[in-house]
Amino acid sequence: MFITGGFDTHAVMWDLATGRQIFPLRGHKFSVDDVGFSPDGEFAFTRSSDGAMRVWEARVALSLRGQNCQQDCRRPVPSTHHPCRTSG
Repeated sequence: MFITGGFDTHAVMWDLATGRQIFPLRGHKFSVDDVGFSPDGEFAFTRSSDGAMRVWEARVALSLRGQNCQQDCRRPVPSTHHPCRTSG
């Protein structure tokens, strides 16, 4: 699986093997500028241009948490429990 963001306010999960779209991740109001996965691949993260971040259960595209992280998400934070945790 891989994930892309877009100007249309959606992120999309893709099947890496087939190149086909698995499902869209909807819920942002502005373009999705940053995307990523947790190290274990269980969660996907999206952040839009207004600073809003969402955490998704990667296998089912369920939005688990949304938060405005305009300041906190500008840089990765080390805690795995932080709502704005980024991978990488």
